[in-house]
Amino acid sequence: MNSFTTKDSTVEVYLVTENAIEGELLAKAINAKGLEISRSKVIMTLQKDDAKLFSFNFDAEMDLDLVEKYRIDLRNK
Repeated sequence: MNSFTTKDSTVEVYLVTENAIEGELLAKAINAKGLEISRSKVIMTLQKDDAKLFSFNFDAEMDLDLVEKYRIDLRNK
């Protein structure tokens, strides 16, 4: 089960893996026009059948009312 929550300019994502994985998670804040308005990244290392909560801290100046959705991308190491 994967889930996420938002509070102020922080997005938290809970990830569960079936296989070991290592890389960089890149979170993008997307507006209604589909344009990226901010980004944040974290380094991720998870073992097989592992789970962890990741926090993405966006710029405090980002207008949260403009965010339509968040997109999370994985850049494998």
